Amino acid sequence: MNTPSNIISEHYRISPKRADIYLEIRKYVGEGAADYFHDACYVLEKKENYRAHIHIIAHLLREIDSFVCETLLTKEVVESFRGAKNDHRKKVEAIFEKYSIKHGNYVKDIWLNFATDDSYKPVEYAHRNDLKPARQRIGDLDIEDWFDQFCDLLEFIIEIIKNNFFKFVQNIHSSDSTIVEQCLSSIPNGSEQETYLFNYLIDNKINKVDILNKKGFFDYWNTNSDIIRTSYLIIFANSSASAIVGIILDKNVCESENAWVQCNLIEAVKAIPITTARIDALIQKVIDSSDNFISEYSPVVQKQAELIKHLAKNNKADFAFALAMKLFDLVKDEKLSPEFDHYLYGEMFKKIVPALSLKLRA
Repeated sequence: MNTPSNIISEHYRISPKRADIYLEIRKYVGEGAADYFHDACYVLEKKENYRAHIHIIAHLLREIDSFVCETLLTKEVVESFRGAKNDHRKKVEAIFEKYSIKHGNYVKDIWLNFATDDSYKPVEYAHRNDLKPARQRIGDLDIEDWFDQFCDLLEFIIEIIKNNFFKFVQNIHSSDSTIVEQCLSSIPNGSEQETYLFNYLIDNKINKVDILNKKGFFDYWNTNSDIIRTSYLIIFANSSASAIVGIILDKNVCESENAWVQCNLIEAVKAIPITTARIDALIQKVIDSSDNFISEYSPVVQKQAELIKHLAKNNKADFAFALAMKLFDLVKDEKLSPEFDHYLYGEMFKKIVPALSLKLRA
């Protein structure tokens, strides 16, 4: 079985320290940064097979450095530096200020070197050196020493996340909106941290839909945290109905290409009281957005069938009929792939048609 602990050492040797860093990056920063670190370790181990190994490793470390910078800062801060001169240095300095990292800290000096010193900056070594041969050293450092310094930096960054982020989340319990806003403003800009936050909210049944919406936690979609965020919407779809109707209608969540997100949206619609303002527009949008997921048998189809029954039983027979016709037209489509299971659709219609027909006759 390929688990994170053996994937990285399956094809080459790696020190226990680097293996631990890989696992910690994967857990606390994200799979993207972990993938870059994985490949950097691989190229370093196999460097005798590469004439330009320093350029490859430098490019990977540059991506990791950018990744962790954007993870440690909030979306607002990251966006404020976008396109600015020396934006990377500004991000690093903003991290020092945010987490009260003092001057004289060994790792702080390393990070400043990586951000500002042309002799150490990964970006300088990721590109060719005019028309000269590929570089074989990093300034006065061997590539192994340079990489070890970067590993020290990564260990430090991981500790920042572990020692700060989890403390911030505890404040979400507060009834003081100012404290909660400060908490949410401190959440790092990463899907791993966002997933942890929403899992925490779900596990503790904490309804902060309004303030989460205000702070922009439902503004960005098609990320790794989409499923857990829409799961959160289901839980509070009844008690925060108006806010959640607004989130689904006004944000781009319905554009998600994830079938399970579409399933969650349908579940949220079912949980929202049928008398809620703009419910008709919401139903129509969710029906339209799930069209792309009924070309084959998928979990969305079963959820659509449940939605048809729900609508038919709650005086929304017109919507139920419209959705049923879409599914019925699909069954008749001769262009469906051989994997399409007509029997499953037939069984589904046996269940939903009675509820629908009763309402249509009423």
